[in-house]
Amino acid sequence: MRTQRWRCARSSADIVVPCSPENAWALASDPLAWRLGGGLRYAFDLADLPGHAGPARICLWPAAATGNVICALFRVTVVEPGRRLVLHHSSGGPVELFFDIRVDPSRRGTRVSIEMRLHGLAFAQVAPTRQKWDRQLLVWLAGIRDVLTGQATRPVPSLTADEAVRCGYPLMADRPVTEMAVQADMPAPVDVVWDHLWDPRTQLGGSAECVAAGHVPGTPRRAAGEMQYFVYESDGVLHPSLIVVTRYDEGSAATIHAVGRGYAVDHLVEPLGGNASRVSLTHRYWDGSDPAVVRAHADSYLRQLNELIAAATSS
Repeated sequence: MRTQRWRCARSSADIVVPCSPENAWALASDPLAWRLGGGLRYAFDLADLPGHAGPARICLWPAAATGNVICALFRVTVVEPGRRLVLHHSSGGPVELFFDIRVDPSRRGTRVSIEMRLHGLAFAQVAPTRQKWDRQLLVWLAGIRDVLTGQATRPVPSLTADEAVRCGYPLMADRPVTEMAVQADMPAPVDVVWDHLWDPRTQLGGSAECVAAGHVPGTPRRAAGEMQYFVYESDGVLHPSLIVVTRYDEGSAATIHAVGRGYAVDHLVEPLGGNASRVSLTHRYWDGSDPAVVRAHADSYLRQLNELIAAATSS
């Protein structure tokens, strides 16, 4: 049997900008520069991940083939302040993606260069991948140039509610939707249950694989358009997951969509009288998930939520 030989696609581009290296570095190294690549893009940094040295960057961008939003975590593997930044993404398989961003003085200003390396491709994928990134890097650098020369405004560190909601609706309308509902009673009033339900850090106590969770900076809080991130570790590989809130009624009901996946959950919290509430979750998914796995995960989440609330209210 013949062994697959993986190939690497490499693309690079550079541009000279009439500005100081300090100004060029401040923009080129900033996650906000990711927005200059065109389309619905966003990125934010995580200062530290438990058990993993160094910072990381979570990036969103549209998939060319489907329009769905891709979510990927990059480790910051090289930082030479003022000069060089290397981002590395690995999903645990043969595919690895690198961005090498450099800022160097030039006689006419400052040279900003970006190199992309994508490893783990079949031979037939190399040429089209290189052509795509040749175009993409030029768009990215043109956006950086326009901001540094005053022809465009600096990207804002936020997503509009409309942009965030667009992230949560993958284009999978041709797939059948499966619906599954679970519910459980909680030993606390509605406001206490809602606070635990809505806090992304609750997932840290409920999943051994979840190593980081939080609010995505630049998105609203407790409103439609809010985004939350979760980072899971499996076999030493970090996998990000993002959700976006598409409907929010404080303390009673909300709907979330998983970014880039065909998965949504309706949340409902109702008072039962006294110090008790009922949580109902309706899962809707069209990504081919195994119904038994979805139900097991939902039941496990409600048990863990119950345990967390019981511990918090009894202390």
